[in-house]
Amino acid sequence: MTPIGTSYRRIVIWLFLAVGVAGLDAQQGARGANAGLLAWSEALKKWGKEGDSAALQLARGVLFDCAAHRPPGEILFEPFFRDLAGNTSCRVEKHGQCAEQAERAFAAAVKRDASLVEARLRLAGARSERDPKEGARDLTQIYESPGTPGELRYLAALFLGKASWERRDAAMASDWFSRAAAVDRDWTTARLLLRATSPSSSSERAFDGSRGDVMDPWYAYRCGVFTPSVRDQLASRVSREIRK
Repeated sequence: MTPIGTSYRRIVIWLFLAVGVAGLDAQQGARGANAGLLAWSEALKKWGKEGDSAALQLARGVLFDCAAHRPPGEILFEPFFRDLAGNTSCRVEKHGQCAEQAERAFAAAVKRDASLVEARLRLAGARSERDPKEGARDLTQIYESPGTPGELRYLAALFLGKASWERRDAAMASDWFSRAAAVDRDWTTARLLLRATSPSSSSERAFDGSRGDVMDPWYAYRCGVFTPSVRDQLASRVSREIRK
C-alpha cells in the first residue's frame, strides 16, 4: 500500500470512530448517551401516532443511521428497550439492519417531500456507501444547486470525494475534497482528506486562520439533524421525553 493510501485509511478510520462517539447535540446535548437515544426513540413513537410525514421519516432515518454506526460492542439499548422507534429490525447489535432501515426511512422521506434536501443527501450518501457509483448524480446535483445550505453542500462533496477514492480515482477525489474545503475553511475534515489524497497541493498553510473543526458537519452527520424545521421539532419532542 502506498504512503498516501496508508495515511488516508488511518485518517478515515479515525474520522469514523470520531463520528461513532459524536453526540446528540442537536437533541438537547445528550452526547452519546443511551438515555438520549431512548428519549429520541420514544419521541418518534409518539410522533408517528400523529401521522406520517417527511420530517418524521427523516428523523427516524437519522436515529437508525446513528445506531448503525455506533462503535462495535457498545451497548445501544437498555434491557427493556430492545428496538428503536418501534422498529424491530433495528435492535441491539443489529448494525446492518439499522443501516437498511435508515436508508428505507430516507427513501420514504424523499417520496413524501422531494424538496427535503437533507433526506435526498442522506439517501444518496447511503447508496454511494453501498456502491461508489450509486447516488453520485443526486449528490452532484445537491452540491451544484445554489439553494443547498452550506453544510449539505460540504457533506455532498465529501461523499463524492470518498466515492471517487473508492473507484481509485485519486485526482477526482482530491478535486472533490478541495471543493468541500472551499465551502468553509473552519471545517477541517475536508482539508485533512485533501492533504492525505494530494499532499503536494495542500500544505500547513491550508489551516492558517482556521478556528478548528469543532463545528465540522461531518462529526454531527450520523447523529444530528441539519434541517432547522425538523431539528427543532425533534429537539422539542426529545426534550419532553428527557424531562419525564
